[in-house]
Amino acid sequence: MVPKLTYFNSKGLSETIRLMFKYGDIEFEDVRIERVDWPKLKLDAPFGEMPFYEEDGKRVNQSGAISRYVAKKVKLAGKDDWEDLEIDSIVDTLTDIRTKIIKALLEPNEEVKSKLIKVLIEETFPFYLERLNKQAVGGYFINGKLTWADFHGLIILEAVELVTKKKLNPDYPNLAKVIEHVTNIPQIKKWIEVRPITVTFKMSPKLTYFNAKGLAELVRLLCKYGDVEFEDVRFEREQWPELKATTPFGQVPLWEENGKVVSQSVAIARYIAKKVKLVGANDWENLEIDAIVDTITDLRLKSSPIFYEQDETKKAALLKTFLEETLPFYLDRFEKMAGSGHLVGNKLTWADFYLVTVNDALTRVSGKAVDSKYVNLYKVIENVTSIPQIKKWIETRPITPF
Repeated sequence: MVPKLTYFNSKGLSETIRLMFKYGDIEFEDVRIERVDWPKLKLDAPFGEMPFYEEDGKRVNQSGAISRYVAKKVKLAGKDDWEDLEIDSIVDTLTDIRTKIIKALLEPNEEVKSKLIKVLIEETFPFYLERLNKQAVGGYFINGKLTWADFHGLIILEAVELVTKKKLNPDYPNLAKVIEHVTNIPQIKKWIEVRPITVTFKMSPKLTYFNAKGLAELVRLLCKYGDVEFEDVRFEREQWPELKATTPFGQVPLWEENGKVVSQSVAIARYIAKKVKLVGANDWENLEIDAIVDTITDLRLKSSPIFYEQDETKKAALLKTFLEETLPFYLDRFEKMAGSGHLVGNKLTWADFYLVTVNDALTRVSGKAVDSKYVNLYKVIENVTSIPQIKKWIETRPITPF
């Protein structure tokens, strides 16, 4: 029977072992389990942990020990005890980095998590990477030759790049060369191309916007409603000129997930709405929601000139037209549509959430928006703001002028 390696359906602690099997052309059974199945399987696992390795009817755990054993099979161990010691020293140091990354990324408190990641990027990584870069002369950790330390290094260094969102070059050219040497091995290159796509380290999505409600508040409300964990990154206006050049289209909010970044607040909100089940039951209902959302956006945009007008006389004239003509025109029609206390389909949708955020913005700009005259719209707002998660967020969110 071929050897069997059992682990979660991810790279994690098993990928170094898989890479070495592929390098040495050793056939093995790559058993992957889903996390929902782990509690049941855990009872049968050695010491209740994975990965575990089975060969000739015997089973062992501990990824480092398994890696060391497989490295000997595929001629990636040291030439003597001292070289093995050097390899172990580098591997354990790389594992220290991984442990610190895991601690930060699994921290449930978002504020604490942000601080831990900041320490990783500004202190921990530079400390380790500078020293490892000096060690990896020529792109190999041990004596200028390929060892399993380089394979383990690939996994950890890729995780560092994921957290920092930066390639190791040009700051750490030797470490970049380690990655290049391993990934260019034909067997490894082929494995990387065909292996299952998994997320090594799951990082919370990131929402970036000014320290204000503005265009980001709808996304925040939807995330809070659906208990979607996200990093609420806020910056001050004086920081914007510098940050603007780094954005896709020179605008915020930005939504970042799995290394990909998009802008456009309504598009982001629609995406989150799907996650939290606040979209329509069919294409027609989604069309109705989009039509309402886009119409609310029209209303919001018509209020913008009031906010930005510097001439007080012109500003007063704009406000008068808005309050006496524009606002009633829209609200009267929305009121007729919201007879059930919802804007679309007699049920809660993300269009209702958008009305809440835009109503808040209109109130700040004009001093007036939805009031008790609009019974149905008032009910829409009440239906959203009384949801426990939303109520709690409104009570605890940062206090900002906009």
